[in-house]
Formats: sequence, structure tokens, C-alpha cells
Amino acid sequence: MIVRALCVLEEPAVCAFMLALSAHDRYRRFCRPMTDAAIRAYLCAIDWSQTLILGAFERDARLIGMLELCDAGRSAEIAVAVAPEHRKHGVARALLQRALLEATGLGKQRVVLTCLTENLPMRRLARSAGLAATTANSEIESELMLEEPDLSEVLHAGTHKLVGSISYATALCLPSRTDLARQLRRTPELRNAASRMPSHRD
Repeated sequence: MIVRALCVLEEPAVCAFMLALSAHDRYRRFCRPMTDAAIRAYLCAIDWSQTLILGAFERDARLIGMLELCDAGRSAEIAVAVAPEHRKHGVARALLQRALLEATGLGKQRVVLTCLTENLPMRRLARSAGLAATTANSEIESELMLEEPDLSEVLHAGTHKLVGSISYATALCLPSRTDLARQLRRTPELRNAASRMPSHRD
């Protein structure tokens, strides 16, 4: 699994991921019903300079999970969504761990995660990361106080960013190389042409 920060140019992929969520999953994610139009309006309103969006990707570069880390002054608010077929495989945990690292690096004093009381998986996730919960009506707000980042944490965050970017770039290249290899095996003319190509060592 690859975890990396997304950029504004990837908004269409974020929108497609959100629209693929069921009505029930949307309700859990936003704590209210969300139509397709409401999701599009929500994404259009995101200030990418104030919001860090982390994506979790399969080795084929397919987006399978997403976490928003929203700037709220001294705090950072977290919201998580994972594709149904990839739940219970550590995707949300990996996203949350990276988000805590990013929030610390940004100098935030605390992170806050709000979910419905019925959302037991998200409550367990927050508890496993050390977030303390308080209940208000039908929602639970979990928070974790963060310590001042030291140099090792800053370097750790930078390393994660670099590794995620390199891994994702590699994942994008692999399908095309695999397709080319398959085509070469199937087409004698292409295979013969490839064998006649000069080597980089020449």
C-alpha cells in the first residue's frame, strides 16, 4: 500500500472515489446524507492550501482510501473514508498514522476526529491511536494532544513523503511496462524488432 499527499489536480480522482461510496458510507463519512451534487459542491469548496488530503493506493496506483486533514488554527480536523472492499486491512490506520505525523510536522497542538456514535470501526480506530473521546448527542469527538515536533519527526515526515511519491510513480509505470512485455510475447514482429534495438551499453 502507498500513502501520499494529493494535489488539487487530482480532484477528479477524489470526486470519483467519494461518489463511489454508498449512501450509508456517505452518511458515516459526513455525519449527514450526501447526494452526488452535495459531494461535488463540498469538493469544489475545499481550500487545498488549508487542507491536506492523503490518499492510500494499491500497488496498481488505484485510490482505495482517503483522509482529509483540515487546518483549524492550532488544531487539525480529520475525516477518513476507505473503499468497502479494502476495509479491515489497515488502510485507515496507515492513513491516520501518516496524518498524525503530518499534523505534528505542521506544528498543530491537537487533532480532532468526529464520527457518529454508531460508527464503531471509526471509534475503534481513534481509540487505537490514543484519541480520547467525548460524546455529544449522536456524535463522538475524539482528540489527541500533540507534542512539539523534534528534528527526527520532521525528517521522518519528509522521508514518508519522498517514499510515497516514488512508490506511486513506480506504480504508474509498471502497468505500461507489463502491457508492453505482454504485447511483445504475443507479437513476433514486435519481439524481433525489440531484439534488434541497440543496447544502452553500446
